[in-house]
Formats: sequence, C-alpha cells, structure tokens
Amino acid sequence: MKGDVPDDESGGTIVIDMALNKKGECAGTMGMGGKGKAELIKTGDTIYMKYDEAFLRAQSDGESKADTDAVVEMMAGKWTKMSAKGKDAKDIASFCDLNSVLGSAKDANSDATRGKTTTVDGVPAIILQEKEGKDSYTLYVATEGKPYVLRIDSHSAKDPVTLTFGEYEKPVPAKKPAGKLLDLDALNG
Repeated sequence: MKGDVPDDESGGTIVIDMALNKKGECAGTMGMGGKGKAELIKTGDTIYMKYDEAFLRAQSDGESKADTDAVVEMMAGKWTKMSAKGKDAKDIASFCDLNSVLGSAKDANSDATRGKTTTVDGVPAIILQEKEGKDSYTLYVATEGKPYVLRIDSHSAKDPVTLTFGEYEKPVPAKKPAGKLLDLDALNG
C-alpha cells in the first residue's frame, strides 16, 4: 500500500509505503510531508520504529533546541519498540490493519455503482463508485486474475486520500529487528 494520508494532528501529510497483511503485521516506511521518514515494523502486539534525524526534528517542532537535540541523539538511526496497544501507538498500528484500511471496500454487500473500465499501472480494472454519508469513494478493482483492489480514492472534503495497492500474496517482512532496542514504553514510565 502506498499513498499520502492527511494527519489531523499536525495538519500535514503522512506518506506511507507499507506491506501489510490480514494478521495486522506490517513493514515499511512512513514520512511526514518530505520532512524525514521512519521505518516501521509491527508484529504481534509490538511496533518497532527507526527514525531518521529529519523526521525527529520535524516532530519536535516547538520544543527547545536542547530537548530536540537530546531526542535526536537518543533515537536517530536506532530501533525503538513500543506496545501496539498504547495510546501513542494506536494511530500507527492502524496503518497495519488491512481491514481498517480497506474499510467498507471489502463489503461485498455495498451499494457501489459500476463505472467504466480503465487500467491502473497497466492492470485492467473496473471503476466502482460508492457513497458513505457526505463522503464518496472511487475504487479500482482488477478485472483479470483475482479481483484485487488496486486503488482507492477518497473524495472526502476533510481527508482526501489516494491509496494504491499491489504485490498481493507476497509475505510481509515483519520480523523483530536484530540488536539493541530502545524501549519507549519504559522511557514513558
């Protein structure tokens, strides 16, 4: 799954490139609108992240230089871990939940209307239009092979999003990183 997702908290955009599965595991990267990125792995109930310096500095906007420098020194380029069930991790963990990401797109009983045929990255697809309250969605579903969702466009005034999907049925490389891990739950006490 690849796409740009609005971040309500920062008002910016989260750029994601993630492999995920139906077990809630994922591995990939996320960035904040061109201001660095973080590697992300979720396996079981644990989230592992490794942040680059630019990402940490962008996230520390408004903090003192000394505090920001301390966070960068402690965390930049190092794998961290935290419980996926913690309040700070729930939004991150939602990127790994394929059922949450697909939402009603997986509902075979939806009232989507069929549109024209097209291609998505060279793959023949059918366009489906669906409304949910004030929001509308355009789904592109493969017409050759298995009917996989190839792209979802959300036409929400609040959160317009385009997500693309591919490389189905490949294993997700969600394994605990080797080496020393910085336990963020222990730091937060």
